[in-house]
Amino acid sequence: MAIRVTIFDDNKRLLDSLSVLIDGTPGYQIAGIYTDCSDLQTKITKASPM
Repeated sequence: MAIRVTIFDDNKRLLDSLSVLIDGTPGYQIAGIYTDCSDLQTKITKASPM
């Protein structure tokens, strides 16, 4: 079972780089990528990272 990761950052280049790095690493998976922290709890619940 992969570790699911949710990323929050307003820097698009950083988000893109992190998503490539995480998705390319065995055992990890992107659960969600968000450019802001508005409605943080709802976004985390919806992405359901583990």
